[in-house]
Amino acid sequence: MVLRSGNEAFLSDPNVLLGAIRLRAAQMRTQPPHPSGSAAHLLPREEKEK
Repeated sequence: MVLRSGNEAFLSDPNVLLGAIRLRAAQMRTQPPHPSGSAAHLLPREEKEK
């Protein structure tokens, strides 16, 4: 998960940006895990076979 924000958002009011991060993290806790069940699909092929 990547959340993007401009530097000016953090510099002008970091609490708003931190609140948005907390909100998204809380939302992610209620979502089911990725269907693959692991991040093994992200590994290079030779590492998957070990």
